[in-house]
Amino acid sequence: MILLSDDVGSILPDLHRVACNYAEDTKTAVKGGLAFVLAPNGGDVHGRLHILSRSRSGRWIRRWEPINRLTNFRKKTIPPDSPLYSKLLDASDDTAIDLIRQAKAAL
Repeated sequence: MILLSDDVGSILPDLHRVACNYAEDTKTAVKGGLAFVLAPNGGDVHGRLHILSRSRSGRWIRRWEPINRLTNFRKKTIPPDSPLYSKLLDASDDTAIDLIRQAKAAL
């Protein structure tokens, strides 16, 4: 863990999030493009996840994607000095990975 502090002087912890990749090309992302799950929606009959994904232009964008367009779900540690840290503060933690894998298997 890298020791950085926020405005009130406390130490910022590493974030543990769920990362995945695009299984196919889409209008906004390339096959293999990186994404992070912002909110798992395990009870959603439409099988969609709210994600933060790397766009074709290199920007980070928030999107709802069908779970079958995503693959390689895994846990990823985000250190406080990462440019993604502030974008992923409110994202789902890595304990959601089992719920996501179950939802993907059910489709």
